[in-house]
Amino acid sequence: MDKTGLSDIIDELQAKLENQSMSLGSLQTRVNEWITTAFGREAAKDKAERNHRFLEEALELVQANGCTKREAYQLVDYVFNRPAGDPAREVGGVMNTLAALANASDIDISRETEKEMAIVWKNIDKIREKRLTKPTTSPLPSKRAEFRIVSATGDTVCIIDLDGPVSITNDAEDVVQRVLTVLPRSRIIYRDTNGNWDELLHKDGEFTGFGTYEGSPK
Repeated sequence: MDKTGLSDIIDELQAKLENQSMSLGSLQTRVNEWITTAFGREAAKDKAERNHRFLEEALELVQANGCTKREAYQLVDYVFNRPAGDPAREVGGVMNTLAALANASDIDISRETEKEMAIVWKNIDKIREKRLTKPTTSPLPSKRAEFRIVSATGDTVCIIDLDGPVSITNDAEDVVQRVLTVLPRSRIIYRDTNGNWDELLHKDGEFTGFGTYEGSPK
């Protein structure tokens, strides 16, 4: 291939990249317009809240695509045991891996994005109301998990999730504090909404993570 032909290919690729960048820039502007209209400029600039909502949606995506809770926990430990990266570079990584996942799942990103934009504009009032259930001090809704103590033997208490508005897993910090108020220093074993038994780990009255529990309590 001569230099002229190679130059034409490079120019074509550059034009495609610029068009793609314009398209992503347009989406970013449109999303900012929606968030500002729905929640106000302060909420649009709240990095903590935007972190929480992005993580929630990312987890829902991989859950829908077959990722297990245990795999998610393993990756959380893996990522947070390493130094924090540069946000700009991580955004690039997110976009590339999202595109790769969409390709592997036969999902058209552009089409699904446009569908979602139409939905959120249509339901803007309902979404505003839903946001009121999510406190600024926590990434989780303010509604609490519902559970029942089924046994308390020695230093171990067993509870089961009653499938309320929030699961024990998603309300672990509050559940630990509620149980320890009644049964201090107890080991807490719980059955989730899928019927699996796991442990809520804690130290000095504070939730510290999840532990595996083989079998089921007697």
